[in-house]
Amino acid sequence: MSRERAHPSPAASARPWPLDAWPNVPTRFVLCTEDRFLPPDFLRRLALERLGVVPEEITASHCVALSRPVELADILAGPGKN
Repeated sequence: MSRERAHPSPAASARPWPLDAWPNVPTRFVLCTEDRFLPPDFLRRLALERLGVVPEEITASHCVALSRPVELADILAGPGKN
């Protein structure tokens, strides 16, 4: 814990976001359907409302990069839905 960084860092709230809009880059959202920390219905709504995307879903829990790394990489490297 002594090496843990501050969450969020002080820099995150030091000044306003410098851009008027998100950069024009492809945006993906991977939703883990078995996540007990962040409910899937909430994340589906959040992805659509805030990012304007329909999430790509994977049957996995909160730490998908540890539990399903190959499947996650396939989703991220694939063509995407949006």
